[in-house]
Amino acid sequence: MIESVSDALIQESSTDLSEDLWSVRRRRCGLAYALLLLAASCGGGGSGSTSESDPGSGDPGGPGDTGRRELLETGAELPLVDAPTVPALEPLRFDRSTGVRHPVTGLLLSANDPAPSNPWLDWRFDLTLVSPSGDTRLVPGFFAGDGELGQSGDVWSVRFTPPNEPGLWSGELRLRSGSNINVAPPLATGGSTVFVEPVRFVVTPPTGVAEGLFARGVIRAAADGRLRDASGRLFIKAGAGSPENLLGYVGFDGAVDGIDGGPPGESGGAPNFLHAFAGHEESWRQGDPDWTFSNGALGAGRALIGALTALSELGANAIYVMPMNLGGDGRDSFPFFGNSGGSLNPNDVTHVRRYSVTRTEQWALALEHAQRSGLFTQFVLAEREAANIAWLGAANSVGRRLFQKHMVAWFGHLPGVEWTLCEENAAPGAPTGVQFTVPELADMAAWIRSWDTSEHPRSVHTDPNDIGLFEAMLNAGQADWLDCASLQVSGDTAAT
Repeated sequence: MIESVSDALIQESSTDLSEDLWSVRRRRCGLAYALLLLAASCGGGGSGSTSESDPGSGDPGGPGDTGRRELLETGAELPLVDAPTVPALEPLRFDRSTGVRHPVTGLLLSANDPAPSNPWLDWRFDLTLVSPSGDTRLVPGFFAGDGELGQSGDVWSVRFTPPNEPGLWSGELRLRSGSNINVAPPLATGGSTVFVEPVRFVVTPPTGVAEGLFARGVIRAAADGRLRDASGRLFIKAGAGSPENLLGYVGFDGAVDGIDGGPPGESGGAPNFLHAFAGHEESWRQGDPDWTFSNGALGAGRALIGALTALSELGANAIYVMPMNLGGDGRDSFPFFGNSGGSLNPNDVTHVRRYSVTRTEQWALALEHAQRSGLFTQFVLAEREAANIAWLGAANSVGRRLFQKHMVAWFGHLPGVEWTLCEENAAPGAPTGVQFTVPELADMAAWIRSWDTSEHPRSVHTDPNDIGLFEAMLNAGQADWLDCASLQVSGDTAAT
């Protein structure tokens, strides 16, 4: 449903490195992150091979080029004096090439894909970090195709934004394989280790160039029940709750109009509902993120990027995004290869365990730009319709666990994020039926928090003008996980 949302109760305002160790290059593919990439030689057990990096060329500021640098590490443990320095509050990306290529084609993997076969489900990439103060963080990674927005490849990636805690950060990157290993609990030790490699870098104080929400640090639910940034400054959301299918955008790879995507024989969705945002392309500026259309033409991202810029310039500081609306209203926003065209039953697990690397990387470009423009992102992780719930399955299903973990891995490095478990989740006993029960909501909230080391706020959206769900959570003693409210209120009558 398209609605306006309020997500907080009304609150009062109030040195040069040697060439044999490092090489510096610029990437033209449009990734808008400062990337810290480990070199391709395997440092642990496994069948990896060495791959070389193409140095690339070109002047900064062109389409799709942010001018940010990538630092390529040798993979060997470095003495402290040689540990790279990175500024706090600027995102890093650690890429690791295994030399074992996954040739992904369409909905299915190639027959000669290395076993275990699914790089999103049967392979797990983790970054474990110890901060200067001794805190340990486990940051989930993801399969990144060729590392250049291409679907097939041998690259795994982790995104992490260092907080303002200067000093030496150390840890390790670990890749494991095994059946369903990527939905095993964080401390699970199963599977076969492909490699383990050390990671060391020195975080320096912020340089002052961090933009938008990155400059404010992670926005969390504080002890007083309010959203505050890393400095303790109050954050009150004031933005757009529509369109909920912001990611249903013609410039994303594989975009399809939402005329189906439900059970076989069902038609629906919203025809002609893909957004073009053509009127906002004039707000795109040279040096802003961009990417190419499937035919290679430049400019695919400009209209959406311009729309986000325009929204920020109007004074908004938040957007509402539904990354998976198949079986719901728009049926045009999803991270998978496709929407199956209705030919597959939503309970067929195949298509919800095969993700589009290209499209999700483009999402990341757009949403990082939103954050740099000061726009907090509320991710609504399920739609109320039963067909939407059926696509990923029950709260503890493999499909839903995998989807939620991928959301954290792809976007958990952003400072301004809210995880809303479901849209319009009805209270127990509601005549419309219940999307998730109170214990199921608590279970999903715990699963997300177990991977989200930044501890972004979690919420659940209520039925229109009804706070009965919150009352049920309190009565069951299962409301402690709720970090902020997500209410749908309309008309002149107070919520009951």
